Amino acid sequence: MTELKKIMHVEDDPSIQMVARVALEAVGHFEVCTCSGGMQALEQYPTFLPQLILLDVMMPGMDGFETCRRLKDDPRTRHIPVVLVT
Repeated sequence: MTELKKIMHVEDDPSIQMVARVALEAVGHFEVCTCSGGMQALEQYPTFLPQLILLDVMMPGMDGFETCRRLKDDPRTRHIPVVLVT
């Protein structure tokens, strides 16, 4: 099993983004890619290649459920664990 190093955090609230980034980077020593919404996450995952995705449920535009469906429909990302957060 590969050590967890790269986490994508998808969250529209800037204050929650900041707290999560500090906790994940400073405390957990993870490399973090923060996205403000589902479309941004779908665009950025090919270049970041996360090992885990933390996904907010309630977001404007594409919500977390739809983002998760799209990630799981894509053969390149269906293996990535997704944690829905609210």
